Amino acid sequence: MDFDFSAQPIFHKNFDLVSGSLKSYLEQNYQIYILSDSAKQTDRIKAIFDDRNDHIPFIAVDKTIHEGFVDNTLRCCFFTDHQIFRPFP
Repeated sequence: MDFDFSAQPIFHKNFDLVSGSLKSYLEQNYQIYILSDSAKQTDRIKAIFDDRNDHIPFIAVDKTIHEGFVDNTLRCCFFTDHQIFRPFP
């Protein structure tokens, strides 16, 4: 079996980088999913995008995984709230 996956980066709360990455995927017709165990967290991400006028549509998933990834075959991106909000070490 061949899989065409790539790992997602850690964004360290850099919403310029998050927005740029998501917009690039959207331009390539990928579906964006943001995963979190907390609906408050995905609501927070949506509010940040709205405040920035980023207009980034995503599907909130009320479960999470250890790391996000891109499935280039299915054209889906799975981002976790931890990768978006994790501070620098």
